[in-house]
Amino acid sequence: MLGTGLRNCLLNNFQPLASRTDKGELWENTVFRMIADKIGADSIQY
Repeated sequence: MLGTGLRNCLLNNFQPLASRTDKGELWENTVFRMIADKIGADSIQY
């Protein structure tokens, strides 16, 4: 995911997921992108 990779690069944080403090945010972004790719980001409301 480009957004996550760019975020990690800007934060200079490439630690394994198990040792990250922001893993919840990373998972949320991953799930959002998977749903958005299937139904379109404009269709998602939360």
